[in-house]
Amino acid sequence: MPFKASMFQRNIFIECLLGSSMHVDAIRNKIMIAREKRASLREQCSQSGSDSLSLSLNIPGYPKSMPLLTAFFDDVLSEWKRFLQAHGISLDTTDEVKQIDEAGDFYIVPLPEGRPLAAIKALAEAFEECHPLGRIIDIDLADRRLQPISSGKLKQCLLCEQRAAVCMREATHTYEELQNHLIGKIRCYLADGIKQQTCSRLAALALKAILYEISVSPKPGLVGRFEQGAHHDMDYFTFIDSTSVLAGHFEELALSGYTFQGEGLREALPAIRTVGLKMEAAMFSATDGVNTQKGLIFLIGLALFSAAHSIARGGTFATACCRETIAAICSDLVQNELITPTVAEQTHGKSCFHRYGLEGGGIRKEAEAGLPSVFEQGLPELESAFAGMEKSAGASRINRALTKVLVRLMTVTNDTNILYRKDLHTLRTIQRLAQHVLDAENPAAETERYSQLLDYCRLENASPGGSADLLAVTLFFHFVQKSFSAAAMHPPTY
Repeated sequence: MPFKASMFQRNIFIECLLGSSMHVDAIRNKIMIAREKRASLREQCSQSGSDSLSLSLNIPGYPKSMPLLTAFFDDVLSEWKRFLQAHGISLDTTDEVKQIDEAGDFYIVPLPEGRPLAAIKALAEAFEECHPLGRIIDIDLADRRLQPISSGKLKQCLLCEQRAAVCMREATHTYEELQNHLIGKIRCYLADGIKQQTCSRLAALALKAILYEISVSPKPGLVGRFEQGAHHDMDYFTFIDSTSVLAGHFEELALSGYTFQGEGLREALPAIRTVGLKMEAAMFSATDGVNTQKGLIFLIGLALFSAAHSIARGGTFATACCRETIAAICSDLVQNELITPTVAEQTHGKSCFHRYGLEGGGIRKEAEAGLPSVFEQGLPELESAFAGMEKSAGASRINRALTKVLVRLMTVTNDTNILYRKDLHTLRTIQRLAQHVLDAENPAAETERYSQLLDYCRLENASPGGSADLLAVTLFFHFVQKSFSAAAMHPPTY
């Protein structure tokens, strides 16, 4: 038989929440006064000749509002407005009222003429029924004569299958049980919303970074908007084709990092590679077998996973935490995959390592160290290049800035794309030419030296694809820092 709480016991619960200084009757009076003020707001709409729409939450017990409930209320209100707008109903926000009182969070707005209230009420019911926590959402309508528009439907109890009115009459549940249950569900709902928004945003930033990188032109030996570089089997649109299918997996990678619960981060590598293999298959399908971004698939997988994991752990993005995460995921990667004999597929990276040792360690060596080229070279150069540049900066200025970051990365990257196609001498020559560009005394000298770098890569048929991949990852972390750093998420108030 369910426990039946007496009115006295429920009052005791309320008094415990408030402290002994406030009597239950005082609480009731405050709530009644708040509801009377809400009624007066409806009367104001009526006096101006308008119907009214209001939104509130059905919160058992007391208090009726707290920061968690207000956050949920604001989320519901935004979602409800979008829902109405999608159905052709725009609210006049100049006369809307949003407040918090003893009865909880409340919103009211006069309704525009021309839409039958019954149709809006049907939309409200559909919204409540589709919302995961629609049971506690109250969307009320009143006509200009203050007559409520009711559906006549009875609401179900928050905890059981009974009608809410029955459980209330029989005191089946305590207010404490109801409120604890409700707060737990709201907390989970908001946390899930933050997770989804974060991972969706990270996926969009990853796509943005890759599109920026492939649009830089001209690039030494690489595919750009108007040239194929050293690649005769692909062009700019081949990269667009492959990027479009890779992007469909970015949110999955971010979600895996955000929700990772393994005992050690090394356990994450197989999960990242599982998604990576799906991406690789999609890429080859989209390009008719051309390898456009195989190296990038591994890097962007690490970047998305580690960024999401860092944000989930700390609430904001921190580069130090992200670097540690990448290094932990890729711990002993060179030893396990390059030094230790294996019967696994022979890749370009493994071939370079066997020819050049640690100088040919490639992306595995870079990842094992936590991507120092990105965090110690690429990001500082990018931030310097972007310093003072407005959002509306022209394409040529952005192109020039990203070209300089690419050149910086080329000076420090032992690019296995070059080593596999050519040799160590060619790599060192390209690194010297790239440094020569950075050392230019003026823009004219920089342009001339960059042309020499372009000519050399073209004549040698050399392609620094690894540096291009690192540029994309550098851009990704720059965008993430702008969106998810402590300063970005909690700007100062004055």
